[in-house]
Amino acid sequence: MKQTRTRSVVLDPEGWGRSCPGLVDSVACLPVSCQTSTWGDYSSCDAKGFKTRTRTVIREAQYGGADCRALSEDVKCNPVDCYVSRWGDWSECLADGTRLSTRTVLVNPHDGGVECPELEKTAPCSSSGSASASAGGSSAGKSKRR
Repeated sequence: MKQTRTRSVVLDPEGWGRSCPGLVDSVACLPVSCQTSTWGDYSSCDAKGFKTRTRTVIREAQYGGADCRALSEDVKCNPVDCYVSRWGDWSECLADGTRLSTRTVLVNPHDGGVECPELEKTAPCSSSGSASASAGGSSAGKSKRR
């Protein structure tokens, strides 16, 4: 593509005068490549196990510049399950006659991974002063612990 400009003769040459030079001038247009926004955040994982992110066109390609590349991108989800620590030691007996044990989340679930199980469990205090081994919560579900 070229840009062209023209001019016209205002006064023709007379006698031995020379004719007017360069009534038309053309220059090639510089290519302008497509410009896009940055990628947006990924969507949640869909039912088929994919997540999508998109971007928009800020400026279309002109004069032979590079065309816009993909405006959306799908990637396979990589589910990550919750991972929790081992149960902590039992607390001293509380006023209500129970003891408490806790654990913490080491890795939060995402992309459809298994949710975290309970992080606290209680057990009655026994007459010997220690918590009952079989009482209270469990490590529930398929969550993994380290």
